[in-house]
Amino acid sequence: MNYIIKIYKKLTYSFKLYKTLFIILKKNHRIVISLYKNSFRNVFCECHRHNIFSLKLRISF
Repeated sequence: MNYIIKIYKKLTYSFKLYKTLFIILKKNHRIVISLYKNSFRNVFCECHRHNIFSLKLRISF
């Protein structure tokens, strides 16, 4: 879990995505977050239905 959070902090910098991510994850099994830093980056997050902590990231630039 720490690894994933570190990736997000690296990508987002000043963005407060950390809180938002977990709020959204509680509601949806699959989410798409778009953020802007020099260019648009789509962060695709997939999590298992019953296990939020086993999270898989696919990042496209």
